[in-house]
Amino acid sequence: MSDAPSAVHAAIDRWEESGLISVELALRLREEVSREEEESGLLRSRYVLAVTGGVLAFIAGGVFLSWAWPRMTVEPRAALVAFSGVALQLLGTRLEWRDRWLPASYAMQAAGLTLILLALLYSREAWPAGDAGAAVLATLAVVWVVVSSARAILRSPVMPAVHLVFFLAYLAVALRRAFDLEPETILWILDGVLLLEAAVLAAFLRRAGPDGAPPWVLTSFTAALYAGFVLVGFTGALSMEWDAAGTVLALDLWFVLVLGFALWGLHGAGVPAGVAWFPRQMTLLVLAWIPLGFLTAFEVVDGPPEVALLLVAGAGVLAFLHGDRFRLRGEMTAAALAFISGAWYWGAERAGALGAVGALVVTAGLLFWLSGRWGGREDVPG
Repeated sequence: MSDAPSAVHAAIDRWEESGLISVELALRLREEVSREEEESGLLRSRYVLAVTGGVLAFIAGGVFLSWAWPRMTVEPRAALVAFSGVALQLLGTRLEWRDRWLPASYAMQAAGLTLILLALLYSREAWPAGDAGAAVLATLAVVWVVVSSARAILRSPVMPAVHLVFFLAYLAVALRRAFDLEPETILWILDGVLLLEAAVLAAFLRRAGPDGAPPWVLTSFTAALYAGFVLVGFTGALSMEWDAAGTVLALDLWFVLVLGFALWGLHGAGVPAGVAWFPRQMTLLVLAWIPLGFLTAFEVVDGPPEVALLLVAGAGVLAFLHGDRFRLRGEMTAAALAFISGAWYWGAERAGALGAVGALVVTAGLLFWLSGRWGGREDVPG
């Protein structure tokens, strides 16, 4: 259960006790908060059920294919998978108009796009890379995802971001199938396409009027930034042939870029759609920094355990202070996990050293003391 409804209930209690609102108004407000909390819980449950249904659909498809696959040649197999993906995606778009079916709609559309991509990959058994048939199929697949993206922009704040990620995957496979390009060349092309998409979306965000950019612009731009982590990693390792240290350093620089975007959205963007969006990104970025911070300590700095402690646990402290300053509970929780991870690693590496044990005990005691003193109020309930 989220802390937000509890905080609202506590505020209503204070307003009622101080006489700011009447008993009747307080009752109505509590009912409204409870109704909103119930609807949020139902939405989360629907997403869980939708994802589970998507997994079961793949399992059912696998069972069917295990029976039908040996009875078909290569071309019908690829066609079957592709048409199944198209049907599943179209069914998902039909459900998008109904709010209660929205989670199922998103899951079905993503599953459908995945099946079409798998069909394009499998088609190499019938049409080798560079063949005319492979070029036609690759072109059709890319056109399909572009048309689907255009439709999604008009109807959904979420699916355009999903389509952006799928477009990059489709483009990579299509370039390989149609032109038999080397992976390094494909990566350079994808880098250019991603930068172009990010630049266009950033221009939309920057030029947004008082009402802000449409929600799909924000989600799509965020998806482009996170996709950049994958492309930066592969480009550094494959196209640039950097060693592990160089690749991790490039990922660190990209992380700083994404972090800057999140901080800009929180404190200077004025994007109405990002009121709840940017705090979530801060939480995700703090969690992402835990493995990336360890990789930086191991591969880039290659120093003693204290380096990992400084990079991971130190970042956790900074994130906690930022989250506490702006009441970002998710970021504070992720920051605590980062601090614990860094301290645990340092303690494990310094096992047997009484100084390390003493430092951990003192830090734990300090945290216990701060938990009772933080904020200067001792009468805060809960």
